[in-house]
Amino acid sequence: MLGSQERVKFTDWEPGPNDRGRAASDILFLTGAEMAESGFAGGLVPGPAIYIESHAILVPEDSKVQEISGLSGQDICFMTGSRIERSLEASFDLKKRDWLRRPFSEEEEMMDAYQARNCRAVAGERSRLAAIRQEQGLDHQKSRILPGSLEDFPVMAATEVRDGQWAAIVAWTVHTLISGEMQRTPWTPGGDEAMPVDALELGVGKGWQSRVLKAVGSYRDIYDRNLGHKSPLALEPALNASHADGGMLLSPFLE
Repeated sequence: MLGSQERVKFTDWEPGPNDRGRAASDILFLTGAEMAESGFAGGLVPGPAIYIESHAILVPEDSKVQEISGLSGQDICFMTGSRIERSLEASFDLKKRDWLRRPFSEEEEMMDAYQARNCRAVAGERSRLAAIRQEQGLDHQKSRILPGSLEDFPVMAATEVRDGQWAAIVAWTVHTLISGEMQRTPWTPGGDEAMPVDALELGVGKGWQSRVLKAVGSYRDIYDRNLGHKSPLALEPALNASHADGGMLLSPFLE
């Protein structure tokens, strides 16, 4: 959208005590809870969801467990005091099943226990578990992520309330990437025509949506390169598929 990828710079950033109540970047990728807990609710525009994260469970590849409920009565490792712990408690309470709690305060210690098979499973964010899945340890133990999830939540593109023009550009760009997955048919438009946005007052110029899709592809193309089958993580899209393919991503398109 900006015309050149060299005009974009990504930096790591974590909210500190002096950042409370104000945004510290042109664009952030946060969950609703992170916005509220950091005191950003009044300073940020919560934009469209760019990723649906899930709390999931990792087990050894040779485990007989095929679904989360199959871990009833077994020990599960997790980081204490985390949202993962709350998700585990809520999920098993809902199913009226008990489980053995193995809390850890250090992730490295937790993974050592898992690799040594001192716990039957590890709970965490699905994207993080996909990275852990590649680390086979000294015994070359292979792992797999169980289907289903403990909890799902959107990661949103957030921008400062002081710059409505930029917030609109970010939102329409994300919508373009998602709606750009739609296939053209004799009855429906697709690609950059799925939701044409001519908004010269935003300063993006004519044909900006075509430039976006030509530069990086659709949302699915980006997902496949960074998280999906073309990446080492090899994560299935699942909830991050388009709504037409059974996922949760849905953006405006021409009815």
